[in-house]
Amino acid sequence: MHDVDRLVDPATGLSSEWHFEIVLDFIFSIAHRGVTLTLVLFRIDDGEWTVDHPKPDQVVTDLGSTLRGVTRSSDIIARFGEDMFICLLPLCNLQGGLVFADRMRDALGDFKKRTGTTVSSAVASHRGDGEGMARDMLMELKRSLVAAQSAGGDRIEIPADAWNV
Repeated sequence: MHDVDRLVDPATGLSSEWHFEIVLDFIFSIAHRGVTLTLVLFRIDDGEWTVDHPKPDQVVTDLGSTLRGVTRSSDIIARFGEDMFICLLPLCNLQGGLVFADRMRDALGDFKKRTGTTVSSAVASHRGDGEGMARDMLMELKRSLVAAQSAGGDRIEIPADAWNV
């Protein structure tokens, strides 16, 4: 497999996790110069996969298409694991990330009807404050996503203050 083939997730046509991590490492280093960036992590909530609803791989593809339709050309959106997606919003603070996640929830109305499942999300932002690393930010984002799903799903959560600028 050539590196260029690794840039795109074949099931969704979005950036691959490998590509996203390369871009995040680069952008995160710029954030240490005071440039704000925000990450939004989306995950499909546990659904009941019945005969009337698409299979999980179809749901993942559908969610990827929906997310692509709402992001700006300057945003990076990638499949992140099996049933998660992550958006990198450069030059965007936490409030802008929450607006984006809310806009995404509106766009997911039809997705919920088609698939019979919901989506939870977590939003975190960084502007070079503190000593955190990109991996630390991702870990906190994942914890917030778990909290959103544990609280019943179909919600948006934000992590601790260290990632809220």
